[in-house]
Formats: sequence, C-alpha cells, structure tokens
Amino acid sequence: MSFEVDEIVFPVPQSIEKPGWFSVARAIFTAAQCKELIAFAETHGRFYKSGGQRIKRDVQYAFLRPEDLQWPFEAIAFAFAKHNIWRFALSGIVEPMRIQKYGIDGYTRPHADYDYTTTDQSKITAIMPLVSSRAWSGGDLTVAGKRMPRIERGDCLFFPSFAWHEVTRVVRGERVVLSAWCAGPRLV
Repeated sequence: MSFEVDEIVFPVPQSIEKPGWFSVARAIFTAAQCKELIAFAETHGRFYKSGGQRIKRDVQYAFLRPEDLQWPFEAIAFAFAKHNIWRFALSGIVEPMRIQKYGIDGYTRPHADYDYTTTDQSKITAIMPLVSSRAWSGGDLTVAGKRMPRIERGDCLFFPSFAWHEVTRVVRGERVVLSAWCAGPRLV
C-alpha cells in the first residue's frame, strides 16, 4: 500500500486539552526563609545592575549557587518535579538561581528563557516573591500575554521557559523575587 503526499492516513485532533500556562505552589518557603535569601543577597552576594544587553530591563540581581545555600535548591527541585503539569523531561537545575530586585520603574521587557540559538535547555521557569505582595504596586508578571495571579511571599509560580513573558514597571515599593530554571533534554 502506498500513500500520496497529501493523503491523510489518520487525522490529528485540531484541539488538544492544554494544562495551561502556569502552575502555582503555595508556601514553598516560609517568611523567615525568604528573609534569609534577601539577607544572603545583600551581605554575601552582590547585586548587579542589569545592563540590558540582550533583554531590555531595569533590575538588580544577585546569583545564588548550591554551594552558597543548598536548601533552596532542594526545595525548588522537588517543586519543579511536583508541578511539572506539562510533563516535560527534566534533568535538574543547571545554572545559578537569581534574587532579582525591581525598584520604582524597574521592569523586564518581553522575552523567553529558552534560547533556540544556543544550548540552553531550560524547560520550566519558577518565580517566587521574597517580599509580601503588598510591598509593591505594578511589577505584574505576564506570560503568553496573560497577567499572572499575584502570589504571596514564599509561593512559587511555574511556567514553560519558552513562553514569552515580561514584568511591567514597578510604580511603588520594591519587588524582590527568586528566579530559577529547570533544564532537561532538548525536544522532549
């Protein structure tokens, strides 16, 4: 039996039920743990001013590595596995986490965390506020054009790293978040 190129052998469904653009995990870190991370960034880390080289943004950030504090990596790694609603093949956290501080007028323009032109294998992005949601106004996270729910300190929002996302300008206070990425094999 042979088939013509344009012949449909078996139709592919045109609408697939999607798990959605995000997942939320509540209370991964306590308020005290969030304060510990901020204190680490301010005393042991170094806040770098984003130069906006590849992505237009105005944010300061400090790197957090497993040798600095291991417990955040263990907690986030477990949460990545538990909240992988997309069923991506995951390997682990392969780059430092970032503690990001957005002051008034701080923002990040639309971008994706997965770079198809490099060996970047980020599959899931995690964003966790380290301060109360009442500590700032503006600074809204949008993913795939949808405004994400405002979550509380210690909660974590997960979304696919390939999704375009941005942070709108902060108009009051200071938005401080932990960002992490979980990698996995390409195309799986």
